[in-house]
Amino acid sequence: IELSSSHGTGCAYSAAITGFLAHGLDLEKAIESAKSILGRMLETSYIWPSGIPGKELRALNQLPDHLDIR
Repeated sequence: IELSSSHGTGCAYSAAITGFLAHGLDLEKAIESAKSILGRMLETSYIWPSGIPGKELRALNQLPDHLDIR
């Protein structure tokens, strides 16, 4: 996903991996699932313009309607 800014995506990615591990997924599947969900979150995130070209802010709090973690 091409983004002008990716601030906060590392924290969201590591939290998603941790959550999937806590749900019992093995490490490979947890990483795969976290990458998928973070991609969907970024594609559908709300964008606030900052007034500076290429420096918009994205809200990563919108989860997909359905999460299939198994």
